[in-house]
Amino acid sequence: REAAPDPLIDIVVDLIDTQGYDAVLLREVARRARMSLTTIYKRYPTRDDLIVAALRWWMDTHRYAAVAAHSADDES
Repeated sequence: REAAPDPLIDIVVDLIDTQGYDAVLLREVARRARMSLTTIYKRYPTRDDLIVAALRWWMDTHRYAAVAAHSADDES
């Protein structure tokens, strides 16, 4: 899996993937990232902004994954 440019994004994607949307609590993200809530709020003004950034990154990195997998199957 490709790492996100911001470690907060990786944490949010992991939380959504393993525990669901409701598990994305900024205090938990801050704890896992070992940073203050203030630092997170400077980067992402709201929880929703952080979640949207994480989902955009995930969609951008996985956009062609199915196409690439299908192409690899056709070549074999």
